[in-house]
Amino acid sequence: MSFSKRQKVLIELCVRSMLCNLLNEEKTSIDDFTAILYNLNNGSFGKRQYIFKDPTDWESCKEDLLFIVAKLRFESEERFLTLEKADLESK
Repeated sequence: MSFSKRQKVLIELCVRSMLCNLLNEEKTSIDDFTAILYNLNNGSFGKRQYIFKDPTDWESCKEDLLFIVAKLRFESEERFLTLEKADLESK
């Protein structure tokens, strides 16, 4: 699966927003997050390749959310460095 640069930034924005809300233990965000996990598990948004054992265990997802942000940032920085290196080599 590949995303455009714009889409990656939007994904990062959404993940960071939810992560901040979860870390601040905002009840509405926790309720939304667990409701969406529950609906994903039940196939409300189509069949998934992964089922969460406990969709109310939002705390177990924090590390995965941090990993997603790190991966998106690494891919962006890696691509930038590759383009910067190619630019320098062409001079």
